[in-house]
Amino acid sequence: MRSLYVLPTGTDAVNPPAAAVSRVAALGCSLIIGDPSGQVTVYPSVVVTSSAIAPAVIPDDTGQATLAQVQAAQRAATTAEDAAANALVTARQGLSTLLAQRATFQAQLANDAAYVASLQPGATLDATTIAILGRILTMGLAATMQTHIDHLTVSGITS
Repeated sequence: MRSLYVLPTGTDAVNPPAAAVSRVAALGCSLIIGDPSGQVTVYPSVVVTSSAIAPAVIPDDTGQATLAQVQAAQRAATTAEDAAANALVTARQGLSTLLAQRATFQAQLANDAAYVASLQPGATLDATTIAILGRILTMGLAATMQTHIDHLTVSGITS
């Protein structure tokens, strides 16, 4: 988050107007020449920029901007940035959880596939084998395992 006191392009950057320098100090901003937000319509203005929300523009052409307004815009920007940062942390934690679950599923699939591959053609399936086949199907890998399933008979189930 940045708080900028924006003067129009063309203002002398080396020797800005004394009134602008006083306003910068009073409002707790940095002085900048030219509008980085593209939103200023009145000069001078205070622009509070944020990576999380649209810039807040507070006109100061008649000295009407107040420290309270600037601080309120700063709080809104900081709150939004904190919320965005927290959302990113939560998303990363969720991604880490999903990646860990995927690794677990992949390991389980490898074990299940090895078990199914070890079955002899024509074997009768018990409850454990049926549960393993169900898990494989649930993981969306039925096509991969179809060649093994073709060689098995399931008690009481006909194809």
